[in-house]
Amino acid sequence: MINRRPVLGMEVSREHVAVAVLERSGRGEFRPAGWAWGSLRGEQSRAGLVAALLEEVGWSGGTCVLGLSLAELSLRHLELVFRDPKKIRQVLPLELEDQLIGPVEQKETAFLVTGIRETTSCLLVAAVEKEWLDPLLEDLNGCGLVPDRILVSPLCLAQSKEEDGIFVHGGRDGINLVVIREGIPLFLRRLAGRENAGDEPAPGTRADWKSGLAGEIIRSLDGARHLMDLHWEGLPLWVSGLSGTDEDLLHTLERETGLETRLLSALPPFPVPEEGEREGLAWPAFCLALAAWTRRGRRRRELDFLARNRPVLGFWTPRTLAWAAGVALVCCLLAALFLSLDVRRLDAANDRLEEKMRTIYRQTFPGAGKIVDPLVQMEARLRRAREPEAALPLFTAGRRCLDLLADLSARIPESVQVHVSRLIIDQEKIQIKGTTATFNQVDAIRNHLAASSFYDQVKIVSAAADKKKSAVRFELSLRLREAP
Repeated sequence: MINRRPVLGMEVSREHVAVAVLERSGRGEFRPAGWAWGSLRGEQSRAGLVAALLEEVGWSGGTCVLGLSLAELSLRHLELVFRDPKKIRQVLPLELEDQLIGPVEQKETAFLVTGIRETTSCLLVAAVEKEWLDPLLEDLNGCGLVPDRILVSPLCLAQSKEEDGIFVHGGRDGINLVVIREGIPLFLRRLAGRENAGDEPAPGTRADWKSGLAGEIIRSLDGARHLMDLHWEGLPLWVSGLSGTDEDLLHTLERETGLETRLLSALPPFPVPEEGEREGLAWPAFCLALAAWTRRGRRRRELDFLARNRPVLGFWTPRTLAWAAGVALVCCLLAALFLSLDVRRLDAANDRLEEKMRTIYRQTFPGAGKIVDPLVQMEARLRRAREPEAALPLFTAGRRCLDLLADLSARIPESVQVHVSRLIIDQEKIQIKGTTATFNQVDAIRNHLAASSFYDQVKIVSAAADKKKSAVRFELSLRLREAP
């Protein structure tokens, strides 16, 4: 599915704001739809400037990518003995504690794994002051903007070329240096020199400025070689956004750096407007929007301050709420569908089992009448089948049953009120079930029967109070003794 939402790239620093818009054409290709920039002067608020720029480019909504200038960032190169991103995030604040000015809790950080050495990870870490970033995001939200990514704009410019090299870019906030090898950004630095790279150097100082820029590039690259064993020889030097970017500047840089120097004058598939070349300021926002587009096609290495997919200011936007609600609704509908299918499957299996039980019951008891619950009815019939017959035998254990009944009647005193509800006599024992007044009378019955010579053992199987009848239900078991 093609995403036709426009892309807004925005670069913000303490002094200026630049925006550029890319829209997808009917053929599915992106094309520039407008760009604008402005400086913060006098009492003009940043929110007011952003709103004016959005109105100028005709922004009506879409994907927003925010780029930060290197002037607002602190960059560090670290090595950690971890390779898992989760562990790196946990340990990184401790490692940065003595690396940054001020408490690390007051910084928003992002990191990029630039390489693996045995068991250690080489990191490029960027930090920005929350005291500056949070008010910026509040201003953007006040204008209806919620950034999908917060990136480093010089890095996006360098990655847009999709080639390895050393990229030098000049803008209103100074000159930036980016080194990319094997598609991985390894080194970023804001070069010393003119604070405003867009200013035209005085005629008498043009040669000195070009030589000074070449010397600063070499010093930075040599420092990167000693700091992180970065080998930059053989990489081309790309130059863009500098006032006075001409053949003479390219020849000077190539002669004094020993690097093949090229002019990054346009970004395919469309060029930068001439006024953007002249100002040197439209590049970051323009390239940032382009980077947001190309990033959809394949995975890129990037420094993203929103890489953990969390709102920096800790709140949900209407768009994210609508998206989350839609996902939740789809999940609930799928769960209800699967649940209903599972219930129907279980009901069908239960019906099949019940029919089998009815068939077995009819085969086992052919003369059975109405079947209500085959399981319960079958259990009842099986219990009745296991019980001994109620008819008394004439002789048992060598004794007449009448003698046993006479002995039982004689042994139980008249003072003991007992009601026998069931009496079973078989070849080995006698079972008596009945009720009496108290538990003591149950013990008295047992003791009187135990004195008889007819029984080897007399025991109380159970005795329980019957609250409805205010009596004690009991069961006795008498094991018969063989007749002499």
